Amino acid sequence: MKHVLGTILIAGLLLHCSYDETPDSQPPETLINEELYIQMLAELQLYNAWVSMSDTLYKPDSLQSAVYQKFDVSPEVFKESHRYYSSDFKAQNVRIDSALKILDREKIRINKAQSVTHLE
Repeated sequence: MKHVLGTILIAGLLLHCSYDETPDSQPPETLINEELYIQMLAELQLYNAWVSMSDTLYKPDSLQSAVYQKFDVSPEVFKESHRYYSSDFKAQNVRIDSALKILDREKIRINKAQSVTHLE
């Protein structure tokens, strides 16, 4: 399951943000800190997974906007940061693993909450 989530995360991020094959050696002026970037990776992956599996009336763009608003980061600033962080493949893999751990913890939390609800 972890490998599937990892594949989905990587694919979603590559599709979500335009990938620049030229490594950015200089960070952008508006670079978000790495911890916030990892949190946003996880949230955006949840958003992408929800959109791909949902038949709802909610507009996906408004949900995506809510993710950016939650972290007070514009899509452009996130994309610039993503481009910079992605330029170091090994370090980006570590960040993706960290985002996957966040998703795993959230999954465990949800499963526990559901099991408690079923017991009531």
